[in-house]
Amino acid sequence: MKTILLIRHGRSAHTESRSMTGREFSAWVQAYNEAGVQESSCPKETVASIKDASCLITSDLVRSIESAKHLNPAVKVQSDVLFREVELPVVSFTYLKLPPAVWTFLLRTVWLAGYSRHCESYKEAKRRAEKGAKQLAAAEHRSIALVGHGFFNQLLAGELRKNGWKGRRKTNSNHWCSTLYTLE
Repeated sequence: MKTILLIRHGRSAHTESRSMTGREFSAWVQAYNEAGVQESSCPKETVASIKDASCLITSDLVRSIESAKHLNPAVKVQSDVLFREVELPVVSFTYLKLPPAVWTFLLRTVWLAGYSRHCESYKEAKRRAEKGAKQLAAAEHRSIALVGHGFFNQLLAGELRKNGWKGRRKTNSNHWCSTLYTLE
């Protein structure tokens, strides 16, 4: 049996939550992507589940790499841009101020509806997830753990399930949580 464990990174160290314009939100996203994770304890279940992984992969974003090191400081981490979080489209509204969580929700919603200014489209992200799932499935390792991101992990899970992997339809998107997929 082969296993793939999809884990969402820890909570970002970038915590600014004031209301901001669309332009300011673009800068906020960049700062979020460059930040590491908050010092916090990882759930025992996630730490235990990663122990059996013979390979630990992350995206190339700092929060993913740091999270993997928190989960297992002794393991060598392999980072790959393929597993980055799906970007949000860019807006340049200067008159509307919203908190980052609201911008994220609105922009993810319009992205799903087809708006992808200055970022990959939903179709492109699905193709990247398909490629990522194939790469994970083809790896020589029997047990792989991927410390990635909430939305992209969900796309990966869909591709894994489409290719016969068993596991939950929806990944756990809480920080530090994991979802296991198996193939007989």
